Amino acid sequence: LGDWSSFALDVLKPVAERIFELVLRSFFIHADDTGLRVLDRDHPHGVKRGHVWAFVGSGLVTFRYAPDWKAERPAALLQPFIGYLQGDGYAGYEAMLRDGDAEPIVPEDRRLACGMHIRSKFEKAAQSGDLRAAIALSHFKVIYRVEAACKQEHLSAEARQARREAESLPQVDELYA
Repeated sequence: LGDWSSFALDVLKPVAERIFELVLRSFFIHADDTGLRVLDRDHPHGVKRGHVWAFVGSGLVTFRYAPDWKAERPAALLQPFIGYLQGDGYAGYEAMLRDGDAEPIVPEDRRLACGMHIRSKFEKAAQSGDLRAAIALSHFKVIYRVEAACKQEHLSAEARQARREAESLPQVDELYA
């Protein structure tokens, strides 16, 4: 069984590499990571925390493993990327997107935030009793309703964009203000 698995991985490796290349050529990608427990004989507890990075673009998903959460891991992966990057609030993005004193790997004007991660900060504030968060959450509620309606109506990409510009963008502008 081990030999079969090894053979399959060898055969599929070029396919996985090609998918990774195509994702990095995308105009836009979404990046996120998930921590996972990894066996490690050298670690005092026999287990350490590794990370699997997921990159989504051009209708494809690719995954890369990193043995730790250091910013240079995803930075090396994104080195050839020239599009727009959407990600969560991972603090390593600041360091990751700068290559020493050189130009950033992904400049500030090509980085996009994730609305769900932003909303979660307001949700935590509301749960801790900060009533100001309710204002932001009310804007998110309207935006989520627009998205649900678009999905339910099976709108085309162009129709979704028009609906978002008409109904969601004013909510985003108010929230930002």
